[in-house]
Amino acid sequence: MLGLGFMARRFRKLEHVLPLAWVGLTFLLGGVLTVDPPFWPHLNIALPAMALIAAVGTERFARRVILAGGRRMQVLIPITVASGLVFSGINNWEVYYEFQGDYGNGRSRAMRQIESITRGVDYRVYIISRDIRWDNEVHRFFLRGVDGHDLREAALYEKTPVITKPTAFVVHQDTDYKKCVDYLTQAYPWAVRRAFNPTGWKYTIIRVFPPGYVEPPQPVEPPPLRWDRPGWNYVFAVLLAGLVLGWWTLHRELRRNRGRR
Repeated sequence: MLGLGFMARRFRKLEHVLPLAWVGLTFLLGGVLTVDPPFWPHLNIALPAMALIAAVGTERFARRVILAGGRRMQVLIPITVASGLVFSGINNWEVYYEFQGDYGNGRSRAMRQIESITRGVDYRVYIISRDIRWDNEVHRFFLRGVDGHDLREAALYEKTPVITKPTAFVVHQDTDYKKCVDYLTQAYPWAVRRAFNPTGWKYTIIRVFPPGYVEPPQPVEPPPLRWDRPGWNYVFAVLLAGLVLGWWTLHRELRRNRGRR
C-alpha cells in the first residue's frame, strides 16, 4: 500500500506509471475479460510489478525512518525488513503447501478424471467412500452441474442402482475396496472399469451405460505446444522489440529528468 500510494502521487512520471499500468491492465484484461474470471494463472504476470511497487514503498518508508531515527535505525531497519521477508516467505510456502495438499491429492485427481469424462455428457456420478462426500468443496469446484450423489456400501449391496443414463461409480480406497469393485463388476458385466493410484490414494472409476447407448467419441487432445515452431520466432521478436523500446523510452525520460534538475 505504501508503494501504491507513493507511485499514484507521482503518476505523471513514466517510471511510476508503468508498474501501475502493468498491474491495472493485468487485472482488467486477465482477471475480468476472460473465461471463468478471476482466473489466477492469468494474474501471475502482475507479480513482478506488484513486487516492484512493494519494494519501492518499503525503501521509501525505510529511508524516512532512518533519516528520522539516526544511526540506531540504520542498523535496526535492515534487520527488520530482512526478518519480514523471511517470515513472509515461510508463510507463503506454508499456505501453498496446504493448498497443494488439498488440491493435488488423489481425491482431487479422481474429480479431475470425472470432470474429463462428464464433459459434454449427462452423467450420474456416485461417490462410494466412508469419508468423502459429494458436497465437498473440491467436488463442487470441479463438477458444477453434474448429477452427483453419495452412495454407501450397505445401500449399494442392498439395492443396486438402476442405470437409466450414463453412470460413473467412483470407489475410493477407504471402503471395502476389492469387495465393492468386484460387486459392481459382477452387477454390470458390460461396464468399463479403470483403476488409478496417484500419490498413494487408490480409486477405481466404473462407467456403466444403459442398454443401446452409444458412447460419444472422446475429444481429441490438441497437439502439445512446441516452442520450435516458426511462429514463435515472430512472437519472441515482437516481445524483444517491445522490451528494447520500453528500455529506450525509460532511459530517455530519466535523462530528461536529470537535465531538468
